[in-house]
Amino acid sequence: MKKILAVLVFAGLILSLHIVNTFAAPGKSKGPGSATDNQSKEITITGVVTMSNDGKSYIIKETKNPNWINKIWFLPAASKYKYNEFELLEVEATCTRRGDSIVAIRSLKPLFKEQYEAKLAELKAKAAEEKKAAAQKKK
Repeated sequence: MKKILAVLVFAGLILSLHIVNTFAAPGKSKGPGSATDNQSKEITITGVVTMSNDGKSYIIKETKNPNWINKIWFLPAASKYKYNEFELLEVEATCTRRGDSIVAIRSLKPLFKEQYEAKLAELKAKAAEEKKAAAQKKK
């Protein structure tokens, strides 16, 4: 009976220590890759740029980093980059993040230059067609 009581007391002590450690330091860092809400951190994201479901904003779906595989990052609307040039292409983005959101993009480079150049040519051709159609419509 004493042995059972000792085991129960020991298990209760271990459980209480676990609970105390869980709630003792809520501001404790979550690891080397985490940033708290008020800190900014530079990160590199490798992923595919696509249009989000709302049709107004662009996202990058992470493909390389094992910590964030398949994580979706919303790209900031205010940027010097035209995201439609990178749509459906795999890119490497150097970003400033705060918490779980990207606040600024420092660089955005396509991983496959040939695909990017083909996309640019396609966009230029589409713009030329639209311009030609608008000119014919005016006549």
